[in-house]
Amino acid sequence: MKRYIARHVLTAKVAALMLLTLCIPQAQIRAQGMTSYIIILPSVGLVPGQNLRLTLFNPNGTPVRAQARSHHSGGMNFAFGDGSVRLIQPGAFHSFAINRYDIPLPGDERTGRIQLLPSVSLIFSEAILPVVVSMETVSISDGTSHTVFFGEKIPSVPNSSGKDILIEGSTSDYLMGIVPGQTLRVTLFNPPASEAEPSGQPSSGHVKVFDGRGNLLAQSSKLAIPPGEFRSFDFDRAALHVSGEQGTNRAQVRIKPFFDFKAERLVRSVELVDNNTGKTVVLAGQQCLVFYLGGTPSN
Repeated sequence: MKRYIARHVLTAKVAALMLLTLCIPQAQIRAQGMTSYIIILPSVGLVPGQNLRLTLFNPNGTPVRAQARSHHSGGMNFAFGDGSVRLIQPGAFHSFAINRYDIPLPGDERTGRIQLLPSVSLIFSEAILPVVVSMETVSISDGTSHTVFFGEKIPSVPNSSGKDILIEGSTSDYLMGIVPGQTLRVTLFNPPASEAEPSGQPSSGHVKVFDGRGNLLAQSSKLAIPPGEFRSFDFDRAALHVSGEQGTNRAQVRIKPFFDFKAERLVRSVELVDNNTGKTVVLAGQQCLVFYLGGTPSN
C-alpha cells in the first residue's frame, strides 16, 4: 500500500494566547464571584472574499459577556470586530465577524487561504450555563454561508479547582465523500496543560483514510503535536487510488486519527477544501471547553 504524506503542517502557540484572553477579566471574576470559560471551536480555513462569523445564543435567564478571537498557525491572534466584550441578554443572540482582508497575513501562495482556530471567552455572573454557538464561513459578496458548524454546550463542573479542560465528544471516525478537485484536510489541536495535567505532554501519531471495506487508502507521516499547538494533514482526491462512483468519481471514505497520549483530548476538525479556491465546503468536528474557575491563571 502506497503511503501518502500530508502536504501542510501548521503550528499555533495558543496556550499563552488563551491565558491572555482572560488575564484582565480574571481579576474581576475573582472579586465579583463570576465564572468564565473559553469555547475552542474546530479549526477552519478562510480565503479572500470571506469572513468568519461566530454567533452565540443565550437561552438562559441571566446575561452573559462574550468576546471572540481567532488564533493563527504563526502564533498570532486576531479579535473579531473591534475586540470588545459584548453583553448578550437572555433570549438574544449576537454575531462576531472577522474579515479575511483584515488579517495581514499572506496565506496559501495560490489561494490566500489561512487556517484559523476560533475561540470565544464567556463570563457568567453565576454558575456556568449552556450556550448555543454556530460558526460560518460567509461570502462577502452575496452573504452565502459556505460552512456551518453549531453545537450546544452543557458543561459539567471540573473535579479540581483552578483551570481544567473538558473535551466533548469521543468519536474519532469521520465519514465523508470526496470528489476530484477537492482535498480532505484533518486538523488536530492538542490543548494546553490543565490543572489535572499541569506539565502537559505532546501527542504523536498519524491520520489514516480507509475505503468502505476497511482497506487503507492513505496514511500521513507521523508527527508530534506539542501542548497548545495544532497540525493539519491533507489528502487530495487525486492521490486516493480508489474507484469512485460512476459519473462523479466520488469516493466515500472513513478518516481516523491514530494518536497516543489520551488522543480523546485532541480537538479535531475535518474539512473538504476546494483545490481551486481554497474554500472549505464541508466541516465536521467537535468543540473544546477550557475552564478558568476562581483565581488568576498562573503565568
